[in-house]
Formats: sequence, structure tokens, C-alpha cells
Amino acid sequence: MGRISSGDMDSSESKNIRKIIFIVGTLESGGIERSVTDWCLYLKKNTAWSPSVICILWKRGIFLKTLEEHGVNVGECKLQNSGPAPFTFRIAQMIRALGGGVVHSQVAFSLLWQTIGFTLGGATRIIFTQQNEYQNWNVFLPKLRLRLYYFLSKPFIHQYTCVSQKVQENISGLLGVSKNNFSVIYNSVNTEMFRPQPQLRKEARNRMGVEPTEFCIGVVANVSRQKGHEFILEACSILKIKHAKPFKLVLIGNGDFESLQSLAVKLDISSDVVFLGRRADIDILLQGMDCFALPSRWEGLPLALIEAMACGLPAIASNVSGNAEVIEHGKTGLLFATGEIKELATALFTMMDKDDYRIMLAHKGQEMIVEKFGLQKAMDQYLLLYL
Repeated sequence: MGRISSGDMDSSESKNIRKIIFIVGTLESGGIERSVTDWCLYLKKNTAWSPSVICILWKRGIFLKTLEEHGVNVGECKLQNSGPAPFTFRIAQMIRALGGGVVHSQVAFSLLWQTIGFTLGGATRIIFTQQNEYQNWNVFLPKLRLRLYYFLSKPFIHQYTCVSQKVQENISGLLGVSKNNFSVIYNSVNTEMFRPQPQLRKEARNRMGVEPTEFCIGVVANVSRQKGHEFILEACSILKIKHAKPFKLVLIGNGDFESLQSLAVKLDISSDVVFLGRRADIDILLQGMDCFALPSRWEGLPLALIEAMACGLPAIASNVSGNAEVIEHGKTGLLFATGEIKELATALFTMMDKDDYRIMLAHKGQEMIVEKFGLQKAMDQYLLLYL
């Protein structure tokens, strides 16, 4: 555990090949995991960079097969049950075995031990990306630990990036340091994969169990308090009572849906909700939806929202952190106040009733995503930091 065999390692014979190692928790479905997979495939196809990945929770997930099929080395160095010191030396050995190079981490919870290990392993540059914001943290000790990790890790990190301006503002305020310490590089979407494909609509709806006459509302989010699934269920209960048009709410993501299924029964909408769980065909399933919703309590910059809009879906999202940096209310989508069920229901009514308006939001939103959140734009910015 924690080793990458010499047979798996990239050849070091060519001096022109540059090494980069991405650090993730797992390769399960999620925004971070999708981003790292996209970056690896882009770098292998378009540049002289040779990417590898190290998972520090578990070497598993829907993106593992994709990476390995494209020749990307994936290793595992578990932090759990081993303590920080053994983890630090093991990851240093792995970095050294891979030939050093640039290390780009997406994982905050063990930042100090990571950076020490990267340095001992011969990393030439260390990049860290802050994916989420912490304004909802009310616990003193996690905040204190984050501050401590940041100041102790700062001498080792060459560039600290944030996925949105709100994340930048939040982490700056929490740590009590200038925003100039953090650059903003937005999360990005592969617009060759996530794009409008109307010819797939029938197939997608068949996969989701949605009838041709039903208005399909999609949510792609792992089950957690952050994502606010209960808000969309409650809003849909209003929809069922007050709107004659049939609909299906499709929930996609990792996690335990049991409590949400119980809530759907309580709200008398269980027959109107499809719980799909984890899926690897999200790019196809999005083609069968009529609108996308993200009712989160907080966000960094949600890749699921960007992917849906890139596919030409009109979007509804809570007016929090990164969501508001993606959607301009009334022009590229609709925003509602977090937890305001009636406001969310009204937004759903609007999407169902105003076809021309919905089509306009979808078109403008898709145009904006391509211009602002395309994969190549983000990679061009990161490549400047890697050198």
C-alpha cells in the first residue's frame, strides 16, 4: 500500500517530459475528481507533461478506470489509521519514485503533512487548490486547525489557488491574510464532452425512467447537508399540489438516499422522484433533463452546475458563494435564497410555464460557460503556475 511499482512509473529517459502529480482523496464521482481526470487527460493529449495521481483515502472510484485506460499512473497512500509521520514519509517515497516534479493537491485536511512529504520527496513546485469555502463553519477547533495548517505549510507552497472569488475572499478572511496570497482559477468543464446533444434526449430519458410528457428536473450532487436535497424535495411537493403538469425529479450522486426517500414518502412525492445514485454516464443523462437545480447551503464553485449549463440546461441554484459567480439571475439562470422553499418552487414554476424564457436562459447560460469556464482556459492558467 502506498507504492507505485517501477513497471507503473513513467519513463524518465526523455529530459523533455515534465512530471506532475495530482493529489486527491479518491476517484469517486465528484467535482474535484472530475477536474483532476480532465486535467490529466488534457495534459497527456496536448502537452509534454506526464501526469500521475496519488489517492490519500482510497484508490477507487468511477474515474480510476478512465485514468488507467489512458496510461495515467494512479497510486494510493492512505493517511487513515497510520498517523501523520508514516504517511509523510510514505508519500515522500512515492513522489521520489515518480521522479519528483510539480505536485498539485486538492486535499486540505492533511495539508501540512502533505507539503512536508512533497518537499522531502523532491517536488520542484507545490500548488494547492482551495475548493470550498468555510463561512458555514461554526466549530472553533476546525477553524483553528485550518489556520495552523496554513501558516505552517505556507513556506512549502509555491502557489495557493482558489476556485472562485468567494472562496478567495472567505479563506482570506478566515486566515486573516491578504487576498493577494491567493489567485483565482475557476473550475472548468470539458466542453467537448459536456455540450448540447439533443439526439441523446430519448436515450437519456429511457435510462432515467422519465416519460416523454414529464418535465424532468435534475440534481447532480453527493448526499450531504451541504447540498440541501431536502429543499428541492419540499419545493417539488408544492409543485405537485399547485401545478397540473407532470414532472420527475431525478437525483444523481453518491451517498445514502434512505432519509431522502423517507422524506419523499412523507411529502407524498415518492412516485415523482427517481433516485439514481452514483452514475458514470452523467454527460448523457443531462441531455434528457429539462432544467437543472442545485439547492446547496454553501458552495465553492460547483462543477456539476457548470457541466449542466454547458449541456444547454437552464439552471436554478441557491444564491450562495460560487453559484452566484456562475449564474447572473434572470440572464443566465435563476437564483433563490438558500432554504427558501417557496422561492425555489416559484423558480421551478417559471421553468415549467415559460418555454421561451427557459430556452433563453439555457442559451445564454451555455454561451457564458463556454466563454468563461472552458477547460483550455483553466489549463492555460495552471500551466503558467507549473513552470
